[in-house]
Amino acid sequence: MIDLYFESSKIRKMIDDQINDDSPLLVDSFPINACKQASLLFCYHLEKLEFDKLLKCVFGISIQYY
Repeated sequence: MIDLYFESSKIRKMIDDQINDDSPLLVDSFPINACKQASLLFCYHLEKLEFDKLLKCVFGISIQYY
């Protein structure tokens, strides 16, 4: 069985590492204003893992401290 929390945390860390490497595909303010891209990446990742359950909603929450 796939642990969605673990997989989402893994994807988030991979995305954060790419931002630190100045990737042209992700904006510096990620995940702010990048909900669609993050959701698509996560769903694609789950598809590659052959996740066989129906996902009705994918969303995330970002907390920034100023």
